[in-house]
Amino acid sequence: MALDYIRHTDITLRTLSQVHIGNGDKLSSVGDYLITSKSLYFLDNDRLLRDIEQAGRTADFVKALRAFQTGFDFAGTLEEWGINHGDYHTREIPLHQSGEITTSNNLLYRCVGIPVTDNRYQLPYIPGSTLKGLLRTAIIFQYYRDHPGELSSLEAKVKREVENAQNVKKALNHLWQGIESDILPLKLFQSIRLTDSQPFKEIEVVVEQTHRQHFYGIETEGLDWLTECIKKGAETRFDLSIVSGGQNNAFNYLESPSPKHIFSILNQHSKLLIEQEIDLLKAGSHAVEVRDKLLAQLAGYKDQIDEGGQSYAITRIGKGKTLFFITVLPLLSKQLQKKVLQRLRREGSDTIQSRVVTTVDPQLFGWIRLEKEPPPISFPNNQVEEIIPEVTTLEVVVTGHKKVSFQLNDELLESIQLIDQMKRKPREGDQITVIVWRLKNDGTINQVKYL
Repeated sequence: MALDYIRHTDITLRTLSQVHIGNGDKLSSVGDYLITSKSLYFLDNDRLLRDIEQAGRTADFVKALRAFQTGFDFAGTLEEWGINHGDYHTREIPLHQSGEITTSNNLLYRCVGIPVTDNRYQLPYIPGSTLKGLLRTAIIFQYYRDHPGELSSLEAKVKREVENAQNVKKALNHLWQGIESDILPLKLFQSIRLTDSQPFKEIEVVVEQTHRQHFYGIETEGLDWLTECIKKGAETRFDLSIVSGGQNNAFNYLESPSPKHIFSILNQHSKLLIEQEIDLLKAGSHAVEVRDKLLAQLAGYKDQIDEGGQSYAITRIGKGKTLFFITVLPLLSKQLQKKVLQRLRREGSDTIQSRVVTTVDPQLFGWIRLEKEPPPISFPNNQVEEIIPEVTTLEVVVTGHKKVSFQLNDELLESIQLIDQMKRKPREGDQITVIVWRLKNDGTINQVKYL
């Protein structure tokens, strides 16, 4: 089949929680970085070591490094020797929640990033491969929903693995890999193209204290570490392209000029996974306060899915996802799901017993919102000699709930309050006519009223 054309869609990605896509690097606080109660610093280690040597402190430094398991205060040690660590900073990353450092094992997990000056100064981004893997899972998920006969066949395969496999988690991952290649043809998969996202801004990067929290009666908080991540509320963009003509009837929704069908399957996938995750967390009896915070977080995402319809997608990427977030297991019958869970519990799988969470104000990592990038808005330019309340009319554009923006004598005025007594509820992007209603003390416009 000939490839007809390429459809491009600009997508905005907003982080709803901290996001970490790892690059495989783990740094130690023993020489790789220095941390205080407010920030983590990368240092010019070559220059620092030369100055330590010139100060005659090399032997003391080596002794301190060897004893770090009993506590190594890097900043305090340098201060004691009269060395100001601030003179050696090459980059500072703030702690998201400043205060006492409770992390015990000294490791910092770094995220994927674009180098700026050297390999320790980088700006994180979301790889296109991560986004494509996310979409692939959701497409296969939808395929099974549309083909109940094949879902029954999948259930039979899973049942055999549960009954016969020595390691169910490994067996299910292997089964899933085979499903991906069988269900989604290579040509179709290649027709879906996602670019790497634009890099995030430096102010959108933070370090989180992180740990693995157990919920099933294990009296330990598990491992802890530091995570370089993209903070909640950050925003970036990427391009989704579909090569038309590469699909078959099972995936013809990919031909749509709008991404709303893709958003819809992502939301359906996420909603079922959230419901599964809520059930798993509710079954845990340990760390109830942490558990309840995570349940509230998940319930909030589920509400956003219900409210948004097909206008955006709520989904999850990166660190912290359980086995269920990378397979279609929640599609299986409740009875078969129960058998899988029982086997995983007997194997001691972390998939069931624990979750990776932020230590201060516990939250799950990786939640994002995807929506189509709106076209550039052309705001009407109103030329007005005198602004008279309840007399002057203006052309404006609706830019949010009860908010409008417009140009007034070549100056852009944004997020002006809209009064709509007739409750006509204009949609975002609509151009409407209003009358100036109230002014501020300085004479600028405070409110406008929908005519």
